[in-house]
Amino acid sequence: MEEERQSLIELLDDLIQRLNAEYRWFRLLTISSIVIAPISLLFACFILAHPNLLNRISRVDRLLAHLIGLYISVNVVASVVWLIVGARESLALRKWTKRFKKYMEMRERVDREIERELG
Repeated sequence: MEEERQSLIELLDDLIQRLNAEYRWFRLLTISSIVIAPISLLFACFILAHPNLLNRISRVDRLLAHLIGLYISVNVVASVVWLIVGARESLALRKWTKRFKKYMEMRERVDREIERELG
């Protein structure tokens, strides 16, 4: 029973350590979403606000103008979603950092107590 319990504790500890290692990637994705999504939105707004750009394109090729309009619409929706996801994940990652620090402090304290009692 004690071996199973220790295995479970070790498994959970390994899982938490793995999540913390992946934390860096999540942080990079969050930062990229917070930076890239607004740039994409600004570019889409620039194209839509540019006087007569789509009108000139539609005179040459109507299908191309419709495809550009569709692309911009999809781009705006994806950018807004990506920005929202990035903001939510940023908050979640801040909480994770605090919880992980607390976990590591508790783990070190327990390790010291066990070492003191056994060693």
